[in-house]
Amino acid sequence: MGGASNAAGTKDYHYVLFGRDPEDNSVYFEFDDQIHGSVDAVTRVVIAEESVEFELKDHQTILVRRGMAQPQWNGFLQGIHDAFGADIIQKV
Repeated sequence: MGGASNAAGTKDYHYVLFGRDPEDNSVYFEFDDQIHGSVDAVTRVVIAEESVEFELKDHQTILVRRGMAQPQWNGFLQGIHDAFGADIIQKV
């Protein structure tokens, strides 16, 4: 399970949450509310130096900007790799 939020940063609260189901290898992804959650919705993850962009099947993009110390950011990136695998991850 992995995720990130801006809970400590601003009054406009946003988050992403994701995790791989070990039984069927599907990946659950949710942003901002359970109504925006589904299985295998992410088609591509673009990792940049200071941000990560999740591209969804419905063509929405969810941008997460780094707002944390390097150890926490590295943990977030590791969670992305663990959940999504190398097939859909692109580094720029």
